[in-house]
Amino acid sequence: MIRTNKLVSFLEENDLDGILIHNPANIFYYSNFKGTSGSLLMTKTLNYLITDFRYVDQAKASAIDFEIVETDTIETIDIAINKLRKKHKLYKLGLEGDVISRNTWLDYEKKLTSRLVNVNIDHLREIKDQKEINLIKKAIEIAETAFLDTLNKIKIGMTEKTVARILEFKMLELGAEAIAFNTIVASGSRGALPHGVASDKLIAKNELITIDFGCVYKGYCSDITRTFAIGKIDEKLLEIYDIVLQANKLGIKTLAANQKACYVDQVVRDFISDNGYGDNFGHGLGHSFGIEVHENPRLNQISNKTLQSGHLLTVEPGIYVSGLGGVRIEDDVLILDDGIEVLTSLNKELIILEEENV
Repeated sequence: MIRTNKLVSFLEENDLDGILIHNPANIFYYSNFKGTSGSLLMTKTLNYLITDFRYVDQAKASAIDFEIVETDTIETIDIAINKLRKKHKLYKLGLEGDVISRNTWLDYEKKLTSRLVNVNIDHLREIKDQKEINLIKKAIEIAETAFLDTLNKIKIGMTEKTVARILEFKMLELGAEAIAFNTIVASGSRGALPHGVASDKLIAKNELITIDFGCVYKGYCSDITRTFAIGKIDEKLLEIYDIVLQANKLGIKTLAANQKACYVDQVVRDFISDNGYGDNFGHGLGHSFGIEVHENPRLNQISNKTLQSGHLLTVEPGIYVSGLGGVRIEDDVLILDDGIEVLTSLNKELIILEEENV
């Protein structure tokens, strides 16, 4: 009900009679519907889920507070919306212009009798409620348990892809419904690739390995990164690891309600620069996540967002040196009124797997 009330307030503030929602994340947020074909038409008093024959039963079971409207090749979505427009006097209708294609927008403009207004409602999902936090905590627990299990199974000579598959299978075995994103396994010099998705490269001794991983549990994501070692590591990489670890801790310490997101990023960026690696940290410090693995607010140099209690953010500084390798350490942190709660619990000190054991 709180979610719906926020949306109604948004409609009132923007002088809208209703909104047509196409973003799958927003559809799930308001209705709990996860079918691959469906739209929501939400008004100030009544809500509809519009879908086709394939998903009607699923819609009835999941979207219990919505009236289900079935469409087909004859009773198309625009016809259904126009009928509801007449019934509820929906003269001015919000439409997520950054979600649908230009051709879809033009088609709606031609066929719908409501005046269309381009809107974005993603910001209404920024503050996480307790139910969401609990689901995210479970997604984190599954991912962390799977990671620790995977550490015991890594062998020299395995491909990065094999490591990723072991980790992903364990997350699914522990109750995840899906993988949150393509698992990153970047070993050796490939560690210099911030998004080095697992490849056919073989795991070798005397290398760092960065794994960026997460899963989806009941619709909500986790997102964690750890870097660890096999055997003896180059002194420069050990130095880099320590800098990134201190940067991670500094970022977490700087997070607070009423703090500017760009300030948190700048504090960490300055620390890394002061240690000689400013040019090797080329991405933002972090981002929010929930139903989607990348949500707002972002911790970067241009985000003027003021952090609030209920914001849930990653803190993931990294240093990447071409030809040598890289390090990233990522934690998930919840902003509270009177502080923070670090939701990730994995050890951050450098884990070194002994050669004879792998």
